[in-house]
Amino acid sequence: MRPGPRRATPEGVTFAVAAALLLGLAGAIGVLWFQEREPVRLTVELIGEVRVVDSDSYLTAQVRNAGDETAQAVQVVAELVVDGEVIADGEQLIDFLSGGEVEEIVFILDQTAQEGETNLRVASYTVP
Repeated sequence: MRPGPRRATPEGVTFAVAAALLLGLAGAIGVLWFQEREPVRLTVELIGEVRVVDSDSYLTAQVRNAGDETAQAVQVVAELVVDGEVIADGEQLIDFLSGGEVEEIVFILDQTAQEGETNLRVASYTVP
């Protein structure tokens, strides 16, 4: 009786490559799954100079997520305070900020910001 054709070597190589790819993928998923992630850390700061056009003030701010997690519906509030009283305010809503992402936003206030102090803060966000 004559043995059948030898296909074991190509089939074995193909199986070994496929198994190695699957094991590598499973290992990478496992590492990402068990890796510690830093929670959302949002900061906002005024960048550049306040631009005054007619009687409006343009405030450019930078919102940064220094954490690893994603933040959704990030609400940023700007206030113009003169003598302890808020005379103008505005808010911006950013759909989402991934971990490490930076977003630039602009507030337009109907008062001149040179008259008072500007306060910027992150008011709220949700975690998906």
